[in-house]
Amino acid sequence: MNPAPAERPDDDRPRSDQTLPDLLLGLHLLQRRVGMRMHTYAEAGTELNIPASWLEKRKDELPHTQFGAHVRFSDADLDEIREMHRVRPAAVGAPVTGLPGILLDLKPAGERYRAAGSC
Repeated sequence: MNPAPAERPDDDRPRSDQTLPDLLLGLHLLQRRVGMRMHTYAEAGTELNIPASWLEKRKDELPHTQFGAHVRFSDADLDEIREMHRVRPAAVGAPVTGLPGILLDLKPAGERYRAAGSC
């Protein structure tokens, strides 16, 4: 008969008797081991230089990981959020796009335009 293997103290594998806080701690330890960091709202807000409340209000629109009521943002999530909100300026002299055609056809009014130019 083989004796049951002794449980190693550094064993990160989940057990059926673990509670959610135990699982979160195990996940945190595993992430540290592989170099992946999970951020709380406050930490993610600091990393992105925005208020944590902005993240909380838009949680459903942003990439994140959720364990019940616990929301965390990985480094990859933060990179994706940065990319989602990156604004690139239009090239100088490039035609304006995205406006309805009627707005693109608008020209200044004759008399008012000439009067303003002659001042």
